[in-house]
Amino acid sequence: MVAALLGIGGLGLFARRQTRLAEPLIDMRLFRRREYAGSVSAALVAMFVTAALSLMFAQYFQLVLGWSQLSSALAGLPGAAAAVVGGVAAAPALARWGHGRVVPVGLALTGLGCALCLPVDTTANYPVVLVAMLVFGTGAGLSVAVTNHTVVEALPPGRAGAAAAISETAFEVGGALGIALIGSVLNAVYRARLVLPSGLTGEQAGRLRESIGGALTDAPAMPAESARAVAAARQAFVDGIHVATVACAMVAVLLAGVTSSAMRAGTDGPAAHRPAHRPKRSSSRPGAEQTRRS
Repeated sequence: MVAALLGIGGLGLFARRQTRLAEPLIDMRLFRRREYAGSVSAALVAMFVTAALSLMFAQYFQLVLGWSQLSSALAGLPGAAAAVVGGVAAAPALARWGHGRVVPVGLALTGLGCALCLPVDTTANYPVVLVAMLVFGTGAGLSVAVTNHTVVEALPPGRAGAAAAISETAFEVGGALGIALIGSVLNAVYRARLVLPSGLTGEQAGRLRESIGGALTDAPAMPAESARAVAAARQAFVDGIHVATVACAMVAVLLAGVTSSAMRAGTDGPAAHRPAHRPKRSSSRPGAEQTRRS
């Protein structure tokens, strides 16, 4: 908690200093544009949820279902393919409906994909996971592609470099926060929900509570309670997945509502992407009318 408060305070001081510099490292004034701030926030949350679910599913396939690394990697490919499809569909969707509709829809699909993970349990019910990954991947791909376009389009060409740099930073920060925060939630729920069999020593119970990986490693050394300890660890980890996916879904849906209003405040809709009408120049030269009158 102390470290978190120090970090927040440091960020606040950094932001304050950047607003007073003539040539800031990060131009905080860019966030005064609501469509830009909404796009950066959407990109951060999309990467937040993507990194969190990638972490959870990789561990779920290997530690809960007992699949090999290769099988687990292949099982996650449909989600990546769906993200590509979402990215490809972003351009026509953007031209038809505009930023203010496409980005919230993408975030809502991301949240829906997280919610679809709730039926996951300790049995190998891959179709449930597959549907969740397809919905989530499509929404994440749609959101990320559109926000990249919006970030650059929202500012004058001379500031496009700074805008793109902040957008890339948002991706990195979102991914790091997703792994750190949702990973912490997942592990906290695992420890709280883990019901260990009786007859274990304090040292054995402590090792099993550290993580599901530790539990699967140490349980075989306890022949009498091995099967029960492994089953309990896997069930506790699945409980953690349920809580973590609900948290991800709530974050995505909440930001979908926020970005819906923020991004519609700027230029939006198909008309926003057409060049402005320019009045025709008169073919007559200055003074021509006066010459004719003379």
